[in-house]
Amino acid sequence: MVQTTKRERTKQHILEKAWALFEQDGYEQTTTRAIARAAKVSDGTVFSHFATKVDLLRAGMEKKIAHIFESEVKRLECPTYEDLLRLCRAYYDYYFLYPELGRVLLNDALWQLDKFAHIQTQIQQIFSNPNANIGPQQADIIFDCYLMTLITHLSNPQSSAESAFSVLKNKLSYIINNES
Repeated sequence: MVQTTKRERTKQHILEKAWALFEQDGYEQTTTRAIARAAKVSDGTVFSHFATKVDLLRAGMEKKIAHIFESEVKRLECPTYEDLLRLCRAYYDYYFLYPELGRVLLNDALWQLDKFAHIQTQIQQIFSNPNANIGPQQADIIFDCYLMTLITHLSNPQSSAESAFSVLKNKLSYIINNES
């Protein structure tokens, strides 16, 4: 059994309360003061764990995305292209469940693409097995398609996870079927 420190438990508690408020009231309407009150900690305690409200959002999203990855792919011994599609669909479903949160996060990270490194690494892990028949260059192109399709569709209020995934699937099919 892994022991967690009081500091780590407090951080997780703040994150859980922040996420509940983001889901309930939206990102813009949720203040760090409201998060502190919900977590029953001081404002300073919130900032000792998370420098900004967007850091709270990012930590929550990364935790949820990691959970999706764990449940969709990590358990597989030899992930396939279909597993990648299932993972992308699960990610898109999640982002479109809370599109405002996704837009805020993407807006913050757009000029800091290293913030998406965990997703790019996950895609590369899927194709690191020899049975995948997809190389590192294609994995990078797949990530680019994934990210640009997500950005394009989240920026359109009429878009949906279904439409975004359909576009992504067509792009990926083209990449896979037209390799040089």
